[in-house]
Amino acid sequence: MMVTVPSENIATVEIPTAEKITAVEIDPDKLLLQTNYDNDARDGDMKLPRPSAQTLFNQSIAAFNKAEYAEAETKLREAARQHTANALIHAWLARTLAAQKKFDEAVSEANAALKIEPAVGSALAWAHISLGQAAMGRNQAAEAVAPLRRAIVEAEEAPAQFAARAALIQAERAAGGLPPVDQSVRTFITQLDAVIKDPSSDRLTPLIVRNNLKRFIQGLTVTRPSAWATEILRVDTLDANRVAIDVAITARAENRDQSGTAVYILSRASGNWALEDVQLFNVK
Repeated sequence: MMVTVPSENIATVEIPTAEKITAVEIDPDKLLLQTNYDNDARDGDMKLPRPSAQTLFNQSIAAFNKAEYAEAETKLREAARQHTANALIHAWLARTLAAQKKFDEAVSEANAALKIEPAVGSALAWAHISLGQAAMGRNQAAEAVAPLRRAIVEAEEAPAQFAARAALIQAERAAGGLPPVDQSVRTFITQLDAVIKDPSSDRLTPLIVRNNLKRFIQGLTVTRPSAWATEILRVDTLDANRVAIDVAITARAENRDQSGTAVYILSRASGNWALEDVQLFNVK
């Protein structure tokens, strides 16, 4: 029996048989994956489409990125009503509420996201970011530090990493608890800035682990910056001979000013620091 389901639509079929149907075979060459889920669940009149939770979630992110927080909240609340066990929806609802300074509701939604099993890394990260932002909004910087540190560990995507790190630096600075920066690290960063402005091979070799940073080095040598300055924002000790450094970079290349943030990983051997890796590079 041939059944045709119109694109982005639903259909039913009645098979005229008294036998028990135990299997249905679908021709894989004629199967197209569903791309729109809005008609999977409807209220009331089946002829009236209702956006799915996924569609509402996607629309809410677009609204959030345009700072249309009230619209994002409306869409997320409907998405959460449809899919109550979706931790990511609750986490983003928390973030949207925090952006509107609705801190009590933000904390409630963040905690709801954290309780949903199985845990989803991205949801955990955004929920903890929202808890940190709510604490900061209440002028409780010290209380914001712990959830923001958790968020950095849990973040699986660059936007969550950027948001968590920026908020943590702000919280630790407000709480007077930024980790101290060793003078040897400051000296190394000063040396690195000087070399980056004149990136010859013999000068780069002692300061950079070349095997890990081929693209970074290529970018420097192809488009040599006329200016490059690094501000250390925060240092996190990874072990006795490795540190992660949040940095703010201002540069000028090809007559164009650039700025942004990155995370440097430094490793020490024989008492000398070297740039082991560059992560979350967002300078443009």
